[in-house]
Formats: sequence, structure tokens, C-alpha cells
Amino acid sequence: MAELKKRIAEHRMLASIIVLGFIVFINCFGFPIYNFGRTWHVSITVSYLWIPILSCWHIGGGLALIFPQKRYFFTLILLLTFTGVGMVCRFLLEFGEVSNTYNFTLPNILFHILVVGILSSLSWLYVRKHS
Repeated sequence: MAELKKRIAEHRMLASIIVLGFIVFINCFGFPIYNFGRTWHVSITVSYLWIPILSCWHIGGGLALIFPQKRYFFTLILLLTFTGVGMVCRFLLEFGEVSNTYNFTLPNILFHILVVGILSSLSWLYVRKHS
């Protein structure tokens, strides 16, 4: 962990771009984490849930490592801002398609933001406590 922290300190700008870009990427292509408007086969649902959940865990750890002196509120606002950017990118990517009507429902949006926020926060707390 000490070597990773040293490398991140040396290349803080690159690490920030990678972590913040990954937040946008996951929230664009991983939205919604679970779609309450459609039913999928169990194996598809499990695999589709696994990738964003594991990514949220890495996002929280990455935020804790690139912003070690920042408080939780700062990283939460940063996380939610880039989550919103990713979701807007997803909306624009599928603009005019029927999939936006069943992807962008209030339960899907709230559940996605809640899961991303909680899992990333738990990871942030874990990395801050153990580093």
C-alpha cells in the first residue's frame, strides 16, 4: 500500500483523471445498476450487478488515495457530481431511444445513486482507516 500511495503522490494529476474518468465511465455504461422496469434472466442480472458493484468499491478506494487530506463530504460531493455526469452521458448516448423511457425512471435513478454512494463510501472509509 505504501508503494501505491507513493506512486499516486508522484502522479496525482494522472491518478485523478483515471479515477474521475472511471466514475463517469461506470455511471454511463453501468446505469442502471438494477432496472426495476424490465425483467432479465438471473445470470444476466447477477453479472450486470457484479461489475458496477465491484467498480464502486474501487472508486471509493481510489478517491481515498488521491485525496488523502480531504474530508468525506468533499469526496461525496465529487462522487455524486461525476455520477451525475456519467448518467447525463448515458442519457445523451441513448437520446431518442425507447430504452431511455424504461432506464431513466425515478426508482432506477434513486437506487443507482444510493448504491453508488453507499458502496463507494464504505470503501472510502475502509481505505482511510487501513492506510
